[in-house]
Amino acid sequence: MTANGNSPGARAVLVSRSALFADTVAQSLGAEGIRVVATVAPSPGAVEELGELAADVALVEANGPVADTASLLRRIQLVASIPIVVIGGPADDAQLLELIEAGCCGCVPRDASLRELVDAVRNVCCGRAACSPYLAALVSARIRELAHELTGDADKPVLTRREIEVLQLAARGLTNKEIAQELGIWLQTVKSHLHGAYEKLDVQTRHSAVTKALRLGLIRESQGG
Repeated sequence: MTANGNSPGARAVLVSRSALFADTVAQSLGAEGIRVVATVAPSPGAVEELGELAADVALVEANGPVADTASLLRRIQLVASIPIVVIGGPADDAQLLELIEAGCCGCVPRDASLRELVDAVRNVCCGRAACSPYLAALVSARIRELAHELTGDADKPVLTRREIEVLQLAARGLTNKEIAQELGIWLQTVKSHLHGAYEKLDVQTRHSAVTKALRLGLIRESQGG
């Protein structure tokens, strides 16, 4: 972990793999009165240190598949009650919704201007989160879906051992072909297990199946580095 200099304004902690990226962001935000008080790596051990830092917002550099970034956000929330802004997040609204479910309060693309990043940080620090009308509709629909599940049948669906294994590997971001190789089964067999899980979980997509299985405790959160 590397500490940064003192300057007035909002305090941010930056979670990033790249020292160059971190230094550039810290210097740019510092000129705007936003002080990056520390930079930590996205590894489990380093993330635990966030609970000891006094900061107003966590800035997380997106890296790798969206599922990996979502997993990182969940780990952060376990140790620190702090709003999160993702830098370099996906442009796809469905993927952004996945990050919001994982705790993201704001997201700026990697090619965003400094002004957009500063505005996002200040909005989050003030308790605001800007999003497109389409994304707002997605979030609203997701809230209704969760409310329906809470008032519906409380019994968990019963998945087979193999269905759980397939979903667990899907949660790690493996493709169907990679899952087949990992388990030593046919590709069509993987698709059959996924289809069975979809029906039991009452979902239509892989992302929805993984998300619901995680929420119900049927599979474990992937602990990527």
